Amino acid sequence: MEARRSVLFMAINNPRFLRGAARHNCDGVILDLEDAVAEPHKAYARTLPREAYPEVSRGGAVVQIRINHMPWAADLEGCVWPGLSSITYPKTEYAEEIRRLDQKITELERLLGIRPGTIEIHPRSRRSAG
Repeated sequence: MEARRSVLFMAINNPRFLRGAARHNCDGVILDLEDAVAEPHKAYARTLPREAYPEVSRGGAVVQIRINHMPWAADLEGCVWPGLSSITYPKTEYAEEIRRLDQKITELERLLGIRPGTIEIHPRSRRSAG
């Protein structure tokens, strides 16, 4: 894993932020689908990644996304698209959770023509920040 000098963290449902991301010349962009998106807006936010990834990576940034602990499967359906580097999974408690995520991501990678194993998983425990 290469070191990143700077990472920009932003809500995925703010079009102004998405359009301006490339101007910041960051090494990475983390799009937040978890805490930054209010519950009533989550279903809509799941429709945004496909168009957001090319927009925020125009400056060369690596694209990551932070999904919800629940409903993770619905989030993955909307988030796994070409251009995604990794998924941050919050509130991880058990290894089985990561195995299920990996199976679903691998299935979606195959369906979308992405080489399986391309998208990394970054688990975060309930005790860790971010």
